Amino acid sequence: MKGRSAAHTGKQNGNWAGSRQGLNYTVQANIMVGPEVVEAVARTFESTEGTGLPLAERMILAMEAGYAKGGDRRWGNLQSAAIKIADPNDPGRGNDHIALAIEVGEHPEPVAEMKRIYYSTGRRLGYRNFSKIEGPDVIELKRMLHAVGYWRPTLAAFPDPPPSTNTPKMQELQRTDRARYDKLVADARAQQATYTRDYAAFDDETIAAVDRFRADKNLNYQGNASGLVDARFIDALKSAYLDKKKSEAKR
Repeated sequence: MKGRSAAHTGKQNGNWAGSRQGLNYTVQANIMVGPEVVEAVARTFESTEGTGLPLAERMILAMEAGYAKGGDRRWGNLQSAAIKIADPNDPGRGNDHIALAIEVGEHPEPVAEMKRIYYSTGRRLGYRNFSKIEGPDVIELKRMLHAVGYWRPTLAAFPDPPPSTNTPKMQELQRTDRARYDKLVADARAQQATYTRDYAAFDDETIAAVDRFRADKNLNYQGNASGLVDARFIDALKSAYLDKKKSEAKR
């Protein structure tokens, strides 16, 4: 309770065995590749003190550092990793104050798998990649959603992107009339910016259209995020789009 710690290493342990203590922690090791393992664990745990990271994440990062130094000498199929966190302010699911319990056994990369589970279930930063989404794939998404009536159904026709300025005619104009060329390029860039904003950005309107399509096609599953475009969604959308196009071709 006062932050003191101690450990005992017997004389019949497998090499390497040892420990390291610090304020509020102790690291024990047996059958490790060497003392660099506990050193890495301790250094990493100490380095995250006062960062605001949850205790679980600090411990997982520390174990990850030790694993990266070689960890257990018995590498092979029989590897495991586990973490259990008790919190006096969290009664837990069983009223036992166990706020987190993850056990990974028989895994080739147990610490990495434990970290993945922790990040995914806790939705911690790093559990997924995300960015500002825009590009030709979003244009394709909107074009298909429009065709099957889910995105801007009142739009008469889905417009094509602005024409490219990299054409023989523009290259000739660049040599013969630079002022006019520069104006046309500036106009084209403005048109492209407008087109990107309206048709190439994954915005709230598109998310709403995706959600309506998912609901109508019974693609909503517990835990799905709003606007989820996954393999199931893409397969269903492409099927609906192709059916629509085939129907139009028969008219």
